[in-house]
Amino acid sequence: MALQAHLFVPATANGRAVIVAPGTGIPCRFYFNFANYLAESGFAVLTWDWRGVAGNRPDSLRGFEATMLDWATLDQPAMIDYLARLGYRVSGIGHSFGAQVFGLADRAEQFDKLVLLAAGTAWWKLWPAPGRYVFRAAILAMETLARTVGYLPGKAMGLGEDIPRGVALQWFHWAKQPRYHGRWEGARAIRAPVLSLGFSDDTYAPPQPRRWLLDQYGGDKSFVTIVPQDAGLQHIGHLDFFRSRHRQSLWPYVLDFLD
Repeated sequence: MALQAHLFVPATANGRAVIVAPGTGIPCRFYFNFANYLAESGFAVLTWDWRGVAGNRPDSLRGFEATMLDWATLDQPAMIDYLARLGYRVSGIGHSFGAQVFGLADRAEQFDKLVLLAAGTAWWKLWPAPGRYVFRAAILAMETLARTVGYLPGKAMGLGEDIPRGVALQWFHWAKQPRYHGRWEGARAIRAPVLSLGFSDDTYAPPQPRRWLLDQYGGDKSFVTIVPQDAGLQHIGHLDFFRSRHRQSLWPYVLDFLD
């Protein structure tokens, strides 16, 4: 399957490249301002929509075959390989789901640095109570909905883009497993430095799931949690890091790590 992707080319290149791997159901256009910011600092930046989502969505999602493993083992390596053909090694910035699957690309030697941004395992029992029980109930409800409709209607539910049925069902299955997708050998093989950057008001990536995910990676590890009020902000949550209004307050955390 051919995928549409977006390459941001720096005016003055520093010889380095970054992939921005999207979260589940989040269109890559959401990351464009941040990608431009990195390009202004000399990085070539590549981001994309996973198959079945937004710009890579077919005319109908009913009957469209895709899984999360397809995203991780087909779509993601294609992006890394594209940059490799241009002569780059890659730093990876993964938002939410995008940070959970760097190891599944089977490209350990290609990574220079990794940023796990607002990302943890989605195994529901690691979430704090009472949120874990709400999440568990939501999984059951969304499973039924995806089977009935033929895809997960994320737009109608306020969860971003619609998601292919196979992706949604595999996601919910993983979320009920202690080791989530269970294929962590590739993550441990990545020896690049890893930064887990999260936010104290992010209910989708609490500290314990974030620490668990970070522990699966093999490189030197940093764990940073930003309290919005300490940065002069009222809210960050799971998504707001990427808003352009945080260019001065939050984005330098990532740029400084990459540099």
